[in-house]
Amino acid sequence: SGSARGAGRFASELAGDAAFASREFVPLLRGPLAEAVPAARFVPAPSAPEPGAAPPLRMENLQVVYPLGQLAPLRRYLPRKGYALGHAPVAGLHALRGVSLEIGPGLFGLLGPNGAGKTTLLRCIAGLQTPDRGTVRVFGAAHREAPGLLAPLIGYLPQNHGLYESMTLAEYLEYFALQTARTIQRARALHGDGGDELGRRLAGLAALDEPAARAAAIRSAAEQVNLAEHFNERLGGFSGGMKQRAGIARVLLQAPPILIVDEPTAGLDPVERVRVRLLLSQLAADRAVLFSTHIVDDLEQRCSQVAIMARGALRFSGPPAELQARLRGSVWEIMAEEREEPEALRGALLARGARVLFQVARGGREGFRVLATGAPPRDGARPVEPTLEDGLLWVLREGRAGTG
Repeated sequence: SGSARGAGRFASELAGDAAFASREFVPLLRGPLAEAVPAARFVPAPSAPEPGAAPPLRMENLQVVYPLGQLAPLRRYLPRKGYALGHAPVAGLHALRGVSLEIGPGLFGLLGPNGAGKTTLLRCIAGLQTPDRGTVRVFGAAHREAPGLLAPLIGYLPQNHGLYESMTLAEYLEYFALQTARTIQRARALHGDGGDELGRRLAGLAALDEPAARAAAIRSAAEQVNLAEHFNERLGGFSGGMKQRAGIARVLLQAPPILIVDEPTAGLDPVERVRVRLLLSQLAADRAVLFSTHIVDDLEQRCSQVAIMARGALRFSGPPAELQARLRGSVWEIMAEEREEPEALRGALLARGARVLFQVARGGREGFRVLATGAPPRDGARPVEPTLEDGLLWVLREGRAGTG
C-alpha cells in the first residue's frame, strides 16, 4: 500500500542519517607540505597558534581530482611514488589544488563562486571524503592517525541536510542525540584514558548517554538557535530559516569545539539570512565556526577571517580588512558623460589600463567601478572606499591571470 511504501522510505531515510550521525572518519594520506598557492594569489602565512596549542583545523596541501571517463578511476591503482595505492593522480576535474589553510577559533568564512571547491573542502575537513593527497589535522591529530576519534569533535551540516517533516523538533533532536551519544562513546573507548589534547577535547563534550543530560542538551540546543518555543511543533510547518536553524541545533547537541556549515543562507529570505548570520556569530564566541557561502554580505560584517577559493585553488586567506586595505586608493567610480554610451566609456577605461569591476548607476547615469593604481583613470573619477566585494573580484581576476 501507499502508506507502507511511505513508511519504508521514512525508515530508509532514518537509517541513512543514522549512518551519517554515527560515522567514523576515514584515515587520510600525508602529502608533502607545499605552498598553498603561488604568491600571485595573495595567501599570507597563517597566524601562529599560542605556544603549545594546536589550531582547531589545519589543512596541508589537499588535492582532490574527480576522474573523467569510465576507466580513469582504475588508473589510481597504478603504483606511483609518493602516493598510496588507490590514490595516484589521474586526469580529470581538479576540485582541490594543493589547499593549505589554518583555521583558529572564531567565525571563518569560505567564499567563492559556485563550483570553486568549497563543498569538497568542507567534506574533506569533516572526514566524509578522502583527499587524493594531503592531510587534515584536528587539534594537531591527523585524520589518518585517528580514525573514529575525531567525529564527535566536529559538527558538520551539509547544504542539503534534509529534515523529517513528520517529526517534531524534540523528536528530531532526540533521534540525533542518541546517534551522537554512540559516536562519542566509541571515540572515548578508542582513545582510552590519555590526558593529551584529544582526550581533553573528547572529555569536554556534552554527555548524551544519560536521559537527563540528553534532555538538557536537547533543550539547550533548541534555545541556542531560538526555537525553544517551537519545541513540540512538527518540522513540516517550519519556515526555511527555521529548518536551517533546526539543522544547526542538530550539530550542536554534543557542544562540539568545531562547527562546519555549508551554504547556511542559501535560499533564505533577507530576514532569515540575518538571523542565521547572527546565530553563527554568537556560536563562534567559544568555538571555531567555518561556513561557506557565495554571498559577500554573509561575510563582510561578522567574519574575523575569510578565505577565497576559485577553480579548486585558494586565492586569499586573512582578515577582510586586510584585503580591503590593499585596494585603498585604487578603487574609483566613473560616470558616463551626457550622451556618452556606457560601452564607449568601458572601452576608454580599458584602453587606459583600468580594470572594470562592475557597472553602477547613480542619479539616472550609468558608469563603472574600476580598479586603477596611481593617477585617476579619467577626469571626473571619484575615489571610493573599497568593499569586500571589490576585493573578491580583484582576487579572482588576479588569480586567474596568474594561473593562465
